[in-house]
Amino acid sequence: MSNESLLQTLLDHDVFAEEEQMVSGIARNAIDNGYNSLSGPQKRVLEPFMSQTCDGVEDPGGYHNDCRRVMTDDELQTAYENQGYYDALLCSDCINEYESYEAARGRLDAE
Repeated sequence: MSNESLLQTLLDHDVFAEEEQMVSGIARNAIDNGYNSLSGPQKRVLEPFMSQTCDGVEDPGGYHNDCRRVMTDDELQTAYENQGYYDALLCSDCINEYESYEAARGRLDAE
């Protein structure tokens, strides 16, 4: 995964929709010309978007795990790509936890 690929995913998922047009313009410039072609100030504009904290998951009893894992790079890109399915930005550990809850629900429903 590259910074350019992550930025394309962020654009595809409208992460910059609430931001000034300039932010998405800098992201587009990085995608088209390479992240390393950006100036220091331009990179600082994008920096807050290049990592996100996991939203965490809730177990069937309603307890939220309060995951605070900071996702970057491939994991962040995957989290955005899976956001529609999980309705949250989840790290790989929380995806595994969520899937184990879903499997347990499936077994209970089958009984």
